[in-house]
Amino acid sequence: MTVDKFINWITLRNNQAVLTHKLEQTNNKSKKAHEQFKQLKDVMNTQMAQIGDSRHAEALHELLMTIKYNLARSSEDEEQFREAKELYNEILEEHPDYSDCILRLGIMAKNDDDLELARKHFNDAIQLDKENINAWVLLSELDLALGNAPEAKNALTEAQKIDKSDTRA
Repeated sequence: MTVDKFINWITLRNNQAVLTHKLEQTNNKSKKAHEQFKQLKDVMNTQMAQIGDSRHAEALHELLMTIKYNLARSSEDEEQFREAKELYNEILEEHPDYSDCILRLGIMAKNDDDLELARKHFNDAIQLDKENINAWVLLSELDLALGNAPEAKNALTEAQKIDKSDTRA
């Protein structure tokens, strides 16, 4: 199989796993997609080791990051939080500006009642992109939960400046 065909094949398989994951979430099941993402990650690692440096290396690397992110999300749904955190941190080592990973780590920290770490992650995402409405809304929710109404209002005000039509803001 050529590298181009492999990229098309692995992209299709990843998309199928995402759809499976969505369906499993709807039906309160999620084991199959999680296993699919793990297999795809293993296949990608093997393929990348075989290809080495080529004109396709960057595309393969980005695809691997996407699969790792999808596996991390699935790991969260499977309550495999350590695995999810490890995957998000692996991604952030190579892509420190991947704000979705930062926000997911913040959400997990909040769920673990590590509210200062959650705040740090939400603020880190805002520093990367001042118009990240999700980060502002999450920061507002955190402040509200802590009883910091003025700070929660300030964060919501920032979110509203970004998108007045967003119902979360």
